[in-house]
Amino acid sequence: MYAKIIIIVLFLTASGVLAQHGNRVDLGNLRTRATVSFVCNAGGDWGLEISGGPAPLLIQQKPVQIEVLAADESIQTFRAGYDTIQHTTSGIIGRSDIAYGVNLVFHVLDHWTINDSVVSVSRKVDIDGNAPGGFNSSIVLTIDPAVNWAEVNCLAPGVLYADPTYNGDRSPGGTLNYAARRFLLREDILPAPLFALSFNNGASVAMLDPAPRGNSTVEETKLLKDLM
Repeated sequence: MYAKIIIIVLFLTASGVLAQHGNRVDLGNLRTRATVSFVCNAGGDWGLEISGGPAPLLIQQKPVQIEVLAADESIQTFRAGYDTIQHTTSGIIGRSDIAYGVNLVFHVLDHWTINDSVVSVSRKVDIDGNAPGGFNSSIVLTIDPAVNWAEVNCLAPGVLYADPTYNGDRSPGGTLNYAARRFLLREDILPAPLFALSFNNGASVAMLDPAPRGNSTVEETKLLKDLM
């Protein structure tokens, strides 16, 4: 099976101070006055929260997301919080196990760190078992729902620069996708694997994969199938 390891970086100014308060474990305090924390969910697993400072709340109760492409080309999505979190000298490690069928288990290890102005996560996925198909892993952050779509400007290099008016209707950064309030982009169409958001108060958040794997097969380039 093929693993796509997603490494996401938030461009925020930070200092790394570890603290634990009951059901909350802090990774670090940002110079923007925001704090990166791991919060225990009602079910006992751990999610991620970035709160405080000028940027809106960023949260994800289920940081581990696995999409499995089965042999029949159907896709199943699995989401989980961290079963355990552990302090290290450089940051926090979160671990989660996700079962697929009866013969396969994904063992996910995320290493979260703060270095100067960057919050980063490095993911390792080990697999026990075997099954046909493949999988991707990802980390998805959700903005405070109190923030309106019209209050956010999006940046994707070479694709979208806030206003989509002159991007055409059917381009990835075009008006139809803007009206649908979602942008779906493959990394291989971007000159840099970066997506950024800016807000009306001048705050911004950027996510970057510093080691992308955007390669496609020859069959994919022929566009013979809807699913790549």
